[in-house]
This record gives sequence, structure tokens and C-alpha cells, in this order.
Amino acid sequence: MYRAIIVDDEADVREGLQLLVNWQERGFRIVGEAANGAEALAYMPIWRPDFVITDIRMPVLDGLEYIRKVRRQFPEIAVVVMSAYGEFHYAQEAIQLGVLDFLLKPLTRQSLAQCMDKAKALLDERDQLRGRERAERQFIQEKWLQELCRGKLVKPDELKLIGDMLHCEDDECFQVLLLEMDDYERYVAECSESELDLKRFMIRNIAAEIGCKRGWLQTYEDSQERIGMLLRHDPRKRPELEALCSEIRDSLRRFVKISVSIGIGKPYRSWQSIRQSRHEALQALEYMLLEGKGGVFHYGQLERYYHSGDRPSAEQAPFNIDTIIRSLDDTDPVRLNRELDLFFEKIRTGAKTPELVRGLCLELIMGMVRLVREYDGDVSQIFGERLQEYETVFVKRSLDALRQRIGELSRRTAQYLSELRAARLPDVMQEVKAFIDEHYSDDISLKMISAHVYKNPAYLGQLFKATFGESFSQYVTRLRIEKAKELLRKDQLRVYEIAEKVGYVTLDTFYQRFKQMTGMNPTEYKHKISS
Repeated sequence: MYRAIIVDDEADVREGLQLLVNWQERGFRIVGEAANGAEALAYMPIWRPDFVITDIRMPVLDGLEYIRKVRRQFPEIAVVVMSAYGEFHYAQEAIQLGVLDFLLKPLTRQSLAQCMDKAKALLDERDQLRGRERAERQFIQEKWLQELCRGKLVKPDELKLIGDMLHCEDDECFQVLLLEMDDYERYVAECSESELDLKRFMIRNIAAEIGCKRGWLQTYEDSQERIGMLLRHDPRKRPELEALCSEIRDSLRRFVKISVSIGIGKPYRSWQSIRQSRHEALQALEYMLLEGKGGVFHYGQLERYYHSGDRPSAEQAPFNIDTIIRSLDDTDPVRLNRELDLFFEKIRTGAKTPELVRGLCLELIMGMVRLVREYDGDVSQIFGERLQEYETVFVKRSLDALRQRIGELSRRTAQYLSELRAARLPDVMQEVKAFIDEHYSDDISLKMISAHVYKNPAYLGQLFKATFGESFSQYVTRLRIEKAKELLRKDQLRVYEIAEKVGYVTLDTFYQRFKQMTGMNPTEYKHKISS
């Protein structure tokens, strides 16, 4: 809807023009009226009209002089003049002043309607041109900002143009703020490309609208999952920056149900240093690993953790990587899960930087790779043709997601190692192992199995230990206790019933063996896992 005003010294003429046509149907809304040019000129900054219809002969300031002043201050306004019959000699001068049309009084409904349609077409064309110019300017600004942020050298004249377009002074400080979608991986899996584009648009639109209100500069698309903002820095307005971040996060959560994390780089005076500010904002976002998603991370506040003196090393805060690898080698899923939980708990309490977290996880994955290679296994079966699973460490944005993925890799590695061992067992030992796994709850002995596979008991015992790294009795005891632990976790059986199910005739023997293996008796274990 375009804004219109009527300027005429006769009140009945002004009222009649408002009633002569339906202004809103033709795309206009009357926002003011004046009795002469001087009065109209005084209110122009308030009314901000797009369309003016004015009489020529008026007291104080006539129409032609009023148009001259309007043209100097507001050159894009569409102006139509009215005049009584016999004053047509004013038309030539009015046309020289760039008026859109010249109407004779009294106006007819048809002549006014045609004039308004003509004005609307002119204003529509003007707005389309403005829109194209604005889009082109936005594109150029964004292209140059992306190049600046990625460290590309921009010519001095281009830097000046950027400053002019953004209305920046030479001595101003700037900093980069990055908005990252917290659930981008899930969106990629669940949403179409058009839906993803819409989410990016909503984030950028809301950020730009809020930032514009607070006097910030420019948004740009930093990556598929991130929107960047270039901010003017004023140390006196730190609370305003905090308020900006809070308002953007809250608005996105409230209106479009999108959670973002925000990274903020330090301010710099040089345009060429915007790249450094963006790099710092990216580093700040890494702290999602330790602090969780949905936060605001200031590089300036986190910078001290990047100094080696403030960073705990693996020696200062020992992590149980070797123990995890031994659990994989022993194919002990319960112990493996326990050790992984301990590993990530130590990370939560002992790691201060994302770099250390990712480094420790990489070391753990490398240990898995080495273990698979020791068994002459194909590492691509677990980690991909080009060991793509290394990327897991850098892609995951939360400790929980990283813990889940490392756990999956560990379980796959343990299963693969078990398959490799089984494939390498002599046929007779595969038969022995299968017999024990099936009959562990029976009163089995090495002598019984020797008869089953037609081997000497002493030789079979030596072969068993050489193959499995433990004696027959140790293997059977461990297997029975592991099965007992499973039953204690899953079933509501009494302890003596579980003892019978796993092959112990007397409860005392079961208690003794269970405590030897776990450090606690079955009742204590059941209480621990249920608490």
C-alpha cells in the first residue's frame, strides 16, 4: 500500500477527493492533507508519502514552488498537479518539474482513477528497481564478506566499497558472530533440501531483523549449517551484544523451533583481520563438546585454555585408552562399556579444550585400527575405505554424540575381532569352544571334552591355553560368571536359581567364584546395577 497526501487550500476539495474513488482498492492509503505547500513541506518527513496530489494556486507557498522543494528533497515521489480551467499555462512549468500528470478541476472519478493507476505503475516499477538494486548490493556485500572471512585478499577499492555500502568509518572495529544449527545432522537425515533452505532462510531472516534493530551490519551464509554476522564492535556495548545473542536464540526457539549455538570472535580494526575473527568464532563453537549445545561461546573468554600451560595433558590427567583396547582384545563387552563410560567421564572432568577431547578420541580410534591390523584384519570393514571414521571425531558436536559413535565403533571392532579369532581357530578348538558355550551350565570337565573330540586331556589342555590365552577352568568360570551377570541384570530370579542355571551345584562356590571375578558378591552386584 503506497502512502498518499492531498494538498489544496479548499477543505471541501480535499474531502471530495477522498470520497471520489476508493483509494485502498487502487493501492493507496491517505496519510495526510495540507492547506498549502508550506504546511505540507513541514510534515513531509513524518508522512513520507509516495504519491502527492497538489493544487497549484495556494496561499503561503503555491504548488509549483512546493513541487520544486519536494523535488530537491524527495526526488522519487510521484506528483500530480490540479488546476482550474484557464490556468493551463502552468502545465508547461509543472511538466518541467517532472510531474506525473496535470488534471483540470473539477476532477472526474475516471480522470482521478486513471491518474492513480498511472502513479501506481510508476511506483511499482520504482520498487522493483529498488529491489533488484538491493539484491545486487546484498549479493556483492555477501560475496566480499565470504572472501574476507576465508582470507582472500580483497582489493583496496573493493574494501572501500564494502565500507561505503555498510556505512562504516575507517577506524571502526569489527567482529564475526556465527550461528550454527545444533541439530543439522538430524535435519539432513529427515528434511528435504528445500526444507533445509527454509530453515537457513528463517535463521538468517530473524538474525538480520534483530541485528538491524540493534545497529549491526550484515549477515551472510557461512556454510550449509552456519549463518555469519558481521558486527560493529563497541566495548561500551557489551551488554547489547549479550542481549542480541539471547534475543536471536530465544526468537528462533520460540517462533521456528530451531536451536542454535553462537560463536563470537574477537574484534579487529582491519578489514583483512575479519578472517581471524571468524576463525576464532569457529574455535569458540568447538566448546559445544564440553559445554553442550545451545550456548553462546566467546573466544575472548576461552582463549586462555588454548595456552599449553593451562591445558591438561594425558600425563597430567591419565586416560584409560590402553584398558579400553585390552577390553576389545579380550572381547569383554561389559568391561568395554564400563571402560568407555569411565573414559568419557574423565574427559568431562579433566579435558578443558575441544582439541584435547578430539585428540584423545583419535588416539582411541587409532588404537582400534592397530588392533585390527595385528590380527591381519581389513580395517576398511570397520573404518571405511579411506578410514572415514576418523572424521567422526571432527564432525560430532557433543560429547554424547561422540560417546555414542565411539561406542558403536568399539562394538563393531570387538565383534570383528571375535570373527577373526574364530576363523583362525583350528577345527578341533572351534568344536571345543562351541561345546563349552553350549554346555557351560552342565557338569563339564576337560576329560569329558577330550573324549568328545578324541584328544588326550593333557594335550588338549595345553592347546586350549595356547589358543585362548587362559586355562580351560578359567574360561569356563569366566563364561559362567558373565552369564550370571546377564541374568542378574535381566531376570527376576533368585540368586540360588541363577547359580543352578550357570552350572554351580553349591551356592557357596558360586558366591566365591563371583566375588573373585567381580570384587563383590551377587547380591551386592544386583543392588549396584539396580540403584
